[in-house]
Order: sequence, then structure tokens, then C-alpha cells
Amino acid sequence: MERLRQIRLILAAPVRGSSVVAFRVFFGLLMAWEATRYLSNGWALTSYGPGFHFTYWPFDFVRPLPGRGMELVFGVMFVAAFGLALGLFYRVSAVLLAVTTAYVFLIDQVNYLNHWYLIVLFSVLMIFIPAHRRWSMDAWRTGEDRPIRRWALWLLRFQISVPYVFGGIAKLNGDWLTGRPLTQWLEARSDTPLVGWVFEIDGAGVVLSWGAMLLDLLVPWLMLFTRSARLPAFVLAVLFHLMNARLFSIGVFPPMMVASTTLLLPEDWPERMATVRRRGVMAVAGVAMAGFAYWFAEGRLPQALVFGFAAALFVSELGREEGVGGETVSRPAAVPMRGMAVSLLALWVAVQVLLPLRHLVIPGDPSWTEEGHRFAWHMKLRDKEVESVVFEVYSPEAQTTWWIAPREYLTARQARKMASHPDMLVQFARFLEEELSDRLPGDLQVMAHTEVSLNGREPRLLVDPDTDLTAVPRPWWGHAEWILPRDGVPTDAESR
Repeated sequence: MERLRQIRLILAAPVRGSSVVAFRVFFGLLMAWEATRYLSNGWALTSYGPGFHFTYWPFDFVRPLPGRGMELVFGVMFVAAFGLALGLFYRVSAVLLAVTTAYVFLIDQVNYLNHWYLIVLFSVLMIFIPAHRRWSMDAWRTGEDRPIRRWALWLLRFQISVPYVFGGIAKLNGDWLTGRPLTQWLEARSDTPLVGWVFEIDGAGVVLSWGAMLLDLLVPWLMLFTRSARLPAFVLAVLFHLMNARLFSIGVFPPMMVASTTLLLPEDWPERMATVRRRGVMAVAGVAMAGFAYWFAEGRLPQALVFGFAAALFVSELGREEGVGGETVSRPAAVPMRGMAVSLLALWVAVQVLLPLRHLVIPGDPSWTEEGHRFAWHMKLRDKEVESVVFEVYSPEAQTTWWIAPREYLTARQARKMASHPDMLVQFARFLEEELSDRLPGDLQVMAHTEVSLNGREPRLLVDPDTDLTAVPRPWWGHAEWILPRDGVPTDAESR
């Protein structure tokens, strides 16, 4: 019991926590930018408009708002994100941001992105983390400037370490370690300024695959626990995300990761930055990096500013000593963290650790079967191309077969994503059964014929074309036997 009390005291100890405040500002502003992107590009309606959507189990009740309602959702998201950045009506802003981001995320699996999953996690955490105690409109209104408890700082540090570490663990697979599919991606981008020539060198894809894997695994440890390697690791992480911003269309993810990675620096870095004397050098480095990022990442100003700030932050940290800070903040004595709060904290950490590892106990390659792939930080690990997809709807009573092309009901993006995801195939099969029940008599059988290529391999059947997908449960845990193995399966034509 005494050891548990010590842990509760350590977690409740006050810290300056200005890095948490800086993260609040970064996160809020980047989410406000992301909301405007969805509104200005029309994605709020094109991605979340009327029609069929692939829901998550057990959230099948989640549906997009009718008409132009989704524009209202992203409008609320913008206001909430901006309020979070300012620390204005902080709790209300945090709750609204969490509700809108989670709602948008749950509407359609087709739109699953690892960075949106991370956004939802951060949004939920910000409800409970008192990041408005310092440097906020709320603190200004109340005249308070209080420290932040250690648990809040380290919970955010843990959360940003999760995509790094588990992204590295996910890269420990045969395809990635032999340069697949990164080699093919890099060869297709050999026209990239400054570095494109490197992509044409034999073996470059293998070397860079290993480098990305090691960077993911080591960055959190180096930045948190080694003083000498902290800044070099930070620089490598920033350059890594800048390269991702150039090579891949992943929106807000690169600047979000850079902003979040600052949490791994000493927790008082904003105060240290405010008191540094080399402000001219900081300004030059920041402007130069922002301009370079704007050019290299092809004209995205908000993310260019984040990369510029990272360069200025690097200059400010050079040669600084540990514990050098600015203003004095009152530090009340630590009161042990409540037992229930510690239990909830432990539960959150356990879920974040165990969920990405579930594919290890499920047979098959998750890049092929998709079982255990989502929520596991398998980021840009595979190249999955759909060769063909068609559904066979059979009425035993009428002895009639209809062949259905998914594009009759789905968008091109939905059809492409569904064809390579077995659980989506089941959802769409059930939709077809209901949709065609008034045209074909009796209990309908719906089979999927879909051929998929993984990382440049020959296209193979993904699921058994003789399995009635309306009669099988939606796979959400374990292995579905009707999902065929990745290799050694005849094509659809060969099986007949």
C-alpha cells in the first residue's frame, strides 16, 4: 500500500508543464486548420454525404447528418479547436472537439486514417488534462497561473510515443525489412527535389525501410532518457515527417507529429525558449526552415510554419542546461492522486499497449487479412491494389443469379477500399441482401469475387468466392476461415 501511495504522489507532483500548454495551442490550431480543409475542399459532404457507409462495430447506429449538416459539424469542430488553442471555455471546447472528431471518425471505416485515430485519442485526453491552467484565456479571466500535475505531462508523452513505438514494431515484418513496398514508392518519386536521386540507388529502399523502423522505435527513448541524443533524435524526427509530407498525401499528420514530438523535450522548453538570447539566430533558422518546408512540401503554409517553429526550437535548445527556466510558478504540495483516477489511467495505458498487439495472436498476415490491422499503427506499410471486384447474388428459390458491380451503390473510394477489407465485404453483402430482397424471392446468398495484389505480388482471391457472406459473422476478433491465405491461391479464373 505504501508503494502505491508513493506512485500516486509521484503522479500528482506539480510540474511547470509549459510543454503541455504549448501542445494545447499547437493541437487546437492544427485541428482548426484541418476543419477548414474539410469545409473548403467540400470533403465534409463528399466523404460524409448521404448513401451507404461502412460503420464500425458496435457503432452501427452512427450516421451522417442529412443535407448540409456535416458542414455544421466541421464548423463546430473549428470553433471548438480554436477555443482549445486559446484556452477559452476550455472544458466545453475540449468536449465539443472530442465529440465532433469521434463522430466524424465513426461514420465510415473507408475514411480510416491513423492520424484521425490519434486525433480522437488526443481530443478525448484533452477533456481531462488541465492544459488551461497556464497561458490561457481562462487563466487570464480568473487571474490564476497554476502548475500542471505530472500525470498529465507523462500521459501525453506516452500517447505520442505509442504511434512511434508500435509503428516501429509493425515494421518488423518480412516485406518491410526487404524493402517492400517502400522501394516501389520511392522509385515512383525519383523526381523529388534534392533527394530523388537517392531513391534510384540499388538497395536504397531497404536501407530507408530499416532507417524508418529504427527511428520509430528509438525516438521516444532517445528524447526522453538520453540528454546527448535528444536534439539529434528531434532533428531526425522532424526531417522524417517533412519527407512524409512531401512523399505522401497524409494531410495534417506530419505537422501534428512534429508538434506532438515537442512533448518529449524537457517539459519547460517554452519558458527556456522565451528567455534565450539567440533570438536573431532562432528567427533566421525558423524563417528559413518554414520557407524550405513550404517549397519542399508543396505550399501548405500551416505545416510549413510548424516545421519553421521546430527549427527555431532546435536553435533555442542548443547549449541550454537542464532546469533553466523563466517565470516562477506557484507549486502547491502534492496530494496523492485518487485511486480511481490511477485505475482509469492504468486502464487507458493497458488498452493502448495491448490493442496494437492483438494481430500477434491472430493467424495470417494482417496486411492481407486486415484482422488486427486497424488501431495498431500500421502506417504506410503496404501497397494493396484491387484487380477486380464483383458480387454474385443468388436466389435458390428462383434459381437466378445477379452480378452486381459495387460502383452501382458506392463511391469509387468506397468500392476500392471495400474490395480489400473482408469485414467491409460482409457489410456490403448484407446491404445487397436487403436492397435486392424485393426483386429476388427467398433467402438470398451473396458471394464476393475480389482479387487483390499485396506489395506487388500477383493478384489473388481475398475471400472464398463460394462463401455466402450474409451467413457469416462480421469479423472483429480472431480469424475468419473464409479469408483465403495470402500466397498459393489460384486466381478466380483458375478456380473455375
